[in-house]
Amino acid sequence: MLAEREASRLALLAEREASKIDTAPPERWTHGQAHEDSTGARTPTKVASGVWTLRRANSIGDAELMAAERFRRDYVFGVEGVRDPLVGRCGAHDPHDAQIARSEAITRHREIADVIGRRMTSWLVALVVQDLTFVAMQALFMSGPAGGYIEMKGRMTTILILLSRMYAAIDKRARRRR
Repeated sequence: MLAEREASRLALLAEREASKIDTAPPERWTHGQAHEDSTGARTPTKVASGVWTLRRANSIGDAELMAAERFRRDYVFGVEGVRDPLVGRCGAHDPHDAQIARSEAITRHREIADVIGRRMTSWLVALVVQDLTFVAMQALFMSGPAGGYIEMKGRMTTILILLSRMYAAIDKRARRRR
């Protein structure tokens, strides 16, 4: 009896977690924490609030938003060594595949860091991974007047546009190799 109750509880928890992955609750849509792609499929995202601020102001588009999310995933999985969030959805995985995926994430991150430089990479990490506000980033990275956060927003917009173009080039190069 106790084992059946525990099994049903675990099945209910697994079902709830699966539903969280597939759809986002309405309050996440209103706060901009989910994304609707060109096909109409809705997926929850984990992009930082600063990136959503730029998106709501129409400073960046969907490509830049998805590039920021991809940069976050590459950084967290490749550099910090956290488990790949995409693997958990498909069931069992091979540890060898996980090592290959992590090395690819590290390679993409290093390639981006080499192109944009250490300083801009640290700005991206602060915005996308650490979820710092523009005011905090301005105080941390820039010296000057208190209104410099507007300049920081402009710089981050430019960096995110560059990041989306770099990911497009990486994807194009990967398709050519196949």
